[in-house]
Amino acid sequence: MKSSHMKFTPCNILLICAAVWVSMWVGRALVTGLIPGLVEGHRESISFERTFNQFSGALVRKQYDEAYGQCGTDFHHAMTYDQFVQYYSSLEKQYGPLKSYKTASSHATGQGTPTVWRGVMDAEFVYEKKTLGFEFVFHKEGDRWVIFRVEEL
Repeated sequence: MKSSHMKFTPCNILLICAAVWVSMWVGRALVTGLIPGLVEGHRESISFERTFNQFSGALVRKQYDEAYGQCGTDFHHAMTYDQFVQYYSSLEKQYGPLKSYKTASSHATGQGTPTVWRGVMDAEFVYEKKTLGFEFVFHKEGDRWVIFRVEEL
């Protein structure tokens, strides 16, 4: 009867050592390359969602200056503060007070070196008489997430 045990010949021992060495380097590459990128992506997702919550919470409280402050330079060039207040006030006149908001989906991605970050958030604003869908596009200005564009769906 033959034994199914592996014989430890010099060739087998060399192959085992090579496999262990390769697996250590592959593991190290994953830890130093992939995992930090995942951690940074997760941190950035949380940060841009926080910006959305600050913006939306301020709108619910009718603190338009605080909400407008979460918007970026390009947004400010496209819509003045007075236009911003007029737009969100007109929604409340038409649909009643903004009661709450909820996120439908969100994701943030970073590309390039240095990393350029972009985030997209689909959300619903729940007014007294109607729920409206919006898509928010974010980017980073310096180290701060800001709203770049908002589109009613």
